[in-house]
Amino acid sequence: MYVCKVDIHGKQIEGYVKAEIYVPDTIIQVLLEPSSETISLGDRAWFDCKVTGDPDAEITWTKEGEDELPDNTQVMGNRLLFVNVREDNGGIYKCHAKTKAGPLETRNVLNVGIAKRKRKRISRKKEKRAHKQAGNNDKKMKHSSSIFGTWFTSS
Repeated sequence: MYVCKVDIHGKQIEGYVKAEIYVPDTIIQVLLEPSSETISLGDRAWFDCKVTGDPDAEITWTKEGEDELPDNTQVMGNRLLFVNVREDNGGIYKCHAKTKAGPLETRNVLNVGIAKRKRKRISRKKEKRAHKQAGNNDKKMKHSSSIFGTWFTSS
C-alpha cells in the first residue's frame, strides 16, 4: 500500500493506492553449458533457461520442427538435459516462458559433432623395437604400424 500526502494551505490530504510493481521481463537469457562449443556424440549437454524479472515464470521446451522432444532428453525445472547425445539431437531448441507480462520465447542451437578421439601413445622402447624389426621382416613392420594407429573415444 502506498500513501500520497499533500499539504495544501495547511490542510493535509491523503490518498492510498495499492500497486503491484513488476520488473520488466523482456529479456530471457538462455545459457548452454558446457559453453557453446559443439557437443560430441555420447556426451551430456544441457540448456538452462533463466528468466529475469519474473521468478514464477512457467518454462516449457520444444525442438523446432518436431512435435515432441527427443526420447533421450529430460526437463528438470528450467533445464533441458540431453543424456548420451546422438546426431539426431542436433537442431534448434526453444525455451518458452509464460510470464506475467505475457509469453516470451528464445532459441538456441545444439551442434552435434563427431566423437572426440585421441591417439594412443606408445613408449620409445616399442618404437625402437618396431624400427629394428622392420629391417628384418616387412610383415612385422606392417603389424607394428597398427599399434601406432590405435584410437579410442574419450568422454
